Amino acid sequence: DINLGAIAKALHFSPIYISRVFKNKTGITLTDYINEFRLEKSVNLLLKTDMHLYEIAHQLGYNNASYFASLFKKYYGMTPNEFKNLYKK
Repeated sequence: DINLGAIAKALHFSPIYISRVFKNKTGITLTDYINEFRLEKSVNLLLKTDMHLYEIAHQLGYNNASYFASLFKKYYGMTPNEFKNLYKK
């Protein structure tokens, strides 16, 4: 479970400082980067496994499958199940 707070703690900096430096260097927030990375990994799991949504969410570090599904929909414009049904054929 990687998140801004854990990274800041490991580096002995404040979360605000880490976030600001990351955004200045990359153009996106660290939280957005982590979410994008996880969501891109979820596509592979959706298409290449028969794992349930809650299993995929948990494997990617999301404790709440509903939250994961809402992020997925925001990022891809469809639910994980819609994505799976459309592209797994």
